[in-house]
Amino acid sequence: MPNRGGAKRRAAQVRGALLRVTGALVFVALGLFFAFGFLASFEPGNGWEWKAGYGGLACGFLAGAVGLLAAAAKRPGRGGMAQWPCETAPSHYLSCMR
Repeated sequence: MPNRGGAKRRAAQVRGALLRVTGALVFVALGLFFAFGFLASFEPGNGWEWKAGYGGLACGFLAGAVGLLAAAAKRPGRGGMAQWPCETAPSHYLSCMR
């Protein structure tokens, strides 16, 4: 019977990336909604609280979307301690210290 551990792991990675992209699209939609609210809060009669709230939420959601997309774009095995064998790892990698 062939080992299917690699296929299951790859499917889980793809599923995780799709969830991150879906979450990023939701964050972009919310960020654009709050950006529109920020622009609309400049009508007469609105206080600074609305401007600060809408602006902060817009920036937060758009920054979250960028973070999720950056995490989804990172290919597995392309960073972190797992890529360095202990013989060639830089000295500051604690996992290789004995």
